[in-house]
Amino acid sequence: FINTPTLAPRQQHELERKFRANVYDRFMVILKIFHERARTKEAKLQVELAEIPYLKSRLSEENWIYTSSTSRMRGTGETPLSVKRRVLAERESKLNQQLQQIKDDRKVTRVKRKKKALPVVAVVGYTNAGKTTLIKQLTKEESLEPKDQLFATLDSTVHAGKLPCTMKVLFLDTIGFISDLPHELVQSFSATLEDVLLADALIHVRDVSHPLTDVQKRDVIKVLRGLNPPPSLLENMIEVHNKIDLVNSTDDSSDGDESSRSESDLLARQDKGEGIPVSATEGSGVDVLWDRIQETVLQATGNKHVVFAVPADGPHLSWLHQNATVTTVESTNENTLQISAVISMTNFA
Repeated sequence: FINTPTLAPRQQHELERKFRANVYDRFMVILKIFHERARTKEAKLQVELAEIPYLKSRLSEENWIYTSSTSRMRGTGETPLSVKRRVLAERESKLNQQLQQIKDDRKVTRVKRKKKALPVVAVVGYTNAGKTTLIKQLTKEESLEPKDQLFATLDSTVHAGKLPCTMKVLFLDTIGFISDLPHELVQSFSATLEDVLLADALIHVRDVSHPLTDVQKRDVIKVLRGLNPPPSLLENMIEVHNKIDLVNSTDDSSDGDESSRSESDLLARQDKGEGIPVSATEGSGVDVLWDRIQETVLQATGNKHVVFAVPADGPHLSWLHQNATVTTVESTNENTLQISAVISMTNFA
């Protein structure tokens, strides 16, 4: 493995001849991982589309390696190089058409969500930061199977949960980011990343146990800004400092005072609004996170959570059912109902 974005065919050929082994650059390593992780038709299409520009760029230098490429194909007048270029162009066009259909299908799905007034919270972060584990902790969805590996998630998957006020919300699990993520991969996964831009709120999950956690944060922010999201989405993004249990356990093994300082530092950052310390595996800090999610979602959707005390025999309950999302109704006495509801700022006024 050569840690460079891409190797020229000539460089790769010479290195393989010298080392007598296959040589891979950064792009090909990431692409191989993507190929192995792709499970759905959409993911496989996107990975294949990302590979085509890379293959195209290498065709122009093949002549010096394969001298036979200058020969003509019988009956066609095309060289082998021309044939390869044409085949790649045709395949690229077909893949783009298939992915455009997927984009159109996603638009239909989004319209259905809007009709049901279901807020969407997109969960983003560096690869293997614990996004899926956090979503499982929030939604209690047993079918989710988080994996401790790079790019375990290549598809955007949606999982239902409930805010503390019992309002339904959808969590969007997304592809993990990485430093110097190849532009071709960002482009080909645009159908997937498009859902992030249209979310009502963003959660950025960080692995604070990783020695390069601050560098990873910068990489994630760089990719997000490259997608041109609405300014308010980034400004109100919730930062989660995940794997706090690993920070403490690592420090405990060396020096108890360091553990205290590390934990105090993370809590101090939370007080400054810089992040919420969480252990997605153990569940610590999740209650605080839920409160922040509810606050952010309600603000983004123009709603607020209100508890009303209304006469039991009046029209108030009926009106709230028609104009708000009633979450609970309790009878405090024979004449009064206590109603918890999520209501738009307009209707509340």
